[in-house]
Amino acid sequence: VTIDEDVVSATVRIYIPDIRESYFYDYPMIGSSDHIEDIKYDVERGEGVISISTDDVYITDSIREDDYIYLSFVPPRDRYDYIVVIDAGHGGKDSGATGNGYIEKNMTLKIVQNIKTNFDSDPLYKVYYTRLSDWYPTLTERYDLANTVNADRFLSVHINSADSASAKGTETLYKDYKTYASVIHSSSLSGMGYTKGSSYDRSLVYRPGLAV
Repeated sequence: VTIDEDVVSATVRIYIPDIRESYFYDYPMIGSSDHIEDIKYDVERGEGVISISTDDVYITDSIREDDYIYLSFVPPRDRYDYIVVIDAGHGGKDSGATGNGYIEKNMTLKIVQNIKTNFDSDPLYKVYYTRLSDWYPTLTERYDLANTVNADRFLSVHINSADSASAKGTETLYKDYKTYASVIHSSSLSGMGYTKGSSYDRSLVYRPGLAV
């Protein structure tokens, strides 16, 4: 049995291998929670799926005892000091920029997957990701997730194209938090072996009209 949290749709899915639809009638879920809005049962290619829609984004705790799995839904603020949402730009039907054999949606995803390895074992930060595979969350779903979990910081990763073949470097767009943008920008340059003021430093860019 595996449990997957779809934070974009605030849905918890429980996957049970090698069962038929009659399983759900023989072994129904019991108990209740004020946080559950809907429960759906399905069987896909011999695997049972229980989809639990919740009224908010929670950390789903599970305890297994004998033949039972007990679930509880914990607000992330109850467990973590800081909440961050990281967005891999584009995805799915939206390829983003393309050029020289590269596709932006694949590059942003790879960057975010590497970012994730730095946070997986951090006890202070709860990090949510708008996507960790090749699918397309809408712009609304991306910023709704950040607003729903009341994120302390939101970071969206993009690889922009340019008309000039000589264009190069890193820039950081921001709306309200210039200090945060400056830290991200400096750290990005340093991580790639460059310094502020170099030809790879495209500086901070004030962009208040972006959805994310």
